[in-house]
Amino acid sequence: MMKGNRTYVYLLSLGLIVISAISGCSSLGFSNPKSDRKAAPVATQETEAVVVAVADTTAPTVVALYPSDSATGVAVNNIVMATFSEGMDPATMVPENCYVLAGETLVAGTVVYNEANRTVIFVPSRNLGGNTTFTVAMTTGIKDAAGNPLAKNLGWNFTTNTIVDATAPAVVSVSPVNDASGVLARSVVTVTFSEAMDPATIDAATFTLKQGSVSVPGTVFFDLSNKRAVFTPTGDLAAGLLHTATIMTGSTDSGGNPLRANLQWSFTPGESSDKLAPSVVSTSPTNAAAGVAVTSILIASFSEAMDTASINAAHFTVSAGMVPIAGTVAYDLPNRTAVFSPSAALDFGTTYTVRVTNGVKDLADNSLVSNKVWTFTTAPAGSGPAPVVLGNSVKFVILSRKAISTAYPSTITGDVGLSPAGESSLTGFVQMDSIGYATSPQVTGFIYSADMAPPARTNMEKVVADMDAAYKDAAGRKNPDFNNLVNGNLGGQTLSPGLYKWESTVTIPSHLTISGGPRDVWIFQITGDLNLGKEVDVVLTGGAMARNIFWQVGGQVSLEAGSRFEGIILGKNGISLGVGSTMNGRALAQGLVALDQAIITKPAP
Repeated sequence: MMKGNRTYVYLLSLGLIVISAISGCSSLGFSNPKSDRKAAPVATQETEAVVVAVADTTAPTVVALYPSDSATGVAVNNIVMATFSEGMDPATMVPENCYVLAGETLVAGTVVYNEANRTVIFVPSRNLGGNTTFTVAMTTGIKDAAGNPLAKNLGWNFTTNTIVDATAPAVVSVSPVNDASGVLARSVVTVTFSEAMDPATIDAATFTLKQGSVSVPGTVFFDLSNKRAVFTPTGDLAAGLLHTATIMTGSTDSGGNPLRANLQWSFTPGESSDKLAPSVVSTSPTNAAAGVAVTSILIASFSEAMDTASINAAHFTVSAGMVPIAGTVAYDLPNRTAVFSPSAALDFGTTYTVRVTNGVKDLADNSLVSNKVWTFTTAPAGSGPAPVVLGNSVKFVILSRKAISTAYPSTITGDVGLSPAGESSLTGFVQMDSIGYATSPQVTGFIYSADMAPPARTNMEKVVADMDAAYKDAAGRKNPDFNNLVNGNLGGQTLSPGLYKWESTVTIPSHLTISGGPRDVWIFQITGDLNLGKEVDVVLTGGAMARNIFWQVGGQVSLEAGSRFEGIILGKNGISLGVGSTMNGRALAQGLVALDQAIITKPAP
């Protein structure tokens, strides 16, 4: 008998498996395909943009693991889990594509795919061996619902102890809190546990919400990264009426231990007196702006907080004449802005029309009075290669997949983001948490991580996917103008616009000059490390802009004490800024970004 959303696939057996090479559990980067579009003549009057469906060609990623990579002391009765970035094809969740090894010996068990939580679960047939290192393998045979496979085989390890976990899980916190009043009618209800839970046991049967005796319709999702169950009501909660949430003993942890008792708590949504329509108070670019960068994101700022669900591609469109532009739409909660990120660079010297429709609504369900429409024109091309499209990651001055650390008094101007790692991997910040973001005295901007309240997780998945795509784009550019220039020792050099490539480490032991105009582009492809020496400057002349300088680095980046750096770093690994160093640009890394009493400022647009 199957319970809830469990889909039992196959019993793992030796005869079914062909063992393939397993790559390490490294970050995966994907490109956004460029749309094949040619601008039509600009319309002389407003016309409705045609919305076309864009095929999903993006490979899925793994956003959470349990046990975590290299975990030790894992109980022998644990299950193994991985959560994906999107809905997957259950038919591909078979033992050939997902299995566990003890050395070279296959572990017998069952593969389960939980569709509601986008999680694949391996349930061993018996307790795992004690004091043993296990390897979990997932192959490119695993595909998302659109048929896109994982980009490469994925593997991670964990080591058991000899203990059987018999401890019942506990509820650490709930939201809204018990007896809360005036709760927003569009609130989600969450339960945070003391340990990882079995997602297949967190569903509409074990996590309920009622108004009186009437069940409130909604969806249930278990966030493995944050050990949190989330109930999202289908519609607004009834104002002024008591609501009761219940999490039941059918919920079990990763070792099969249930809650000791059902937990109930109650809260009351508040009445809304807001009858005023929201408005768009500013846009970026501004109406009729000229000379706009082709890598720009497009922003509409609202007069009040908006309903996240209404900020989507149906209500925020961009076109060149009658040709629609593909892109993604996100809502930036603390800034009250809708952000359109084009899937590819815009065309040079072209006029675009942006439209935000009256389908967008505020939190009280009030719509814009009318569509907001504005136009802008991109700048003509400069010298050098086409710029790298950063997409949603262009909002961030620091972005990392794994961790961000700072030593006071570092100064950060711009937003800081972390995903899929959670808030615990932000260290050295004095944070003031709000719903969906945080602030810090060291940051002029906002801090986001994947485990913050909605829509943080969804938005950060888009942001990191765009960072990965930008890295792959920069690394994949062909036919460099300069190959292995001065063997990677750039001290005292002056670099004109172009594509540069080094299959080695690059050092800058003395001042480096980057000379060109404000529309010119530089892309530096560096296979090894990048090191900027102590008290050494990167100097821009002739109007060169930091936003157009891209440093793609396969190794580590080190900006030593007192150095001054210009440009956008796309790092495969970590980035460190030494004491008193300054950076005008962006630190976008797949590894740790560490600031030691340093200054980093986002570049001028």
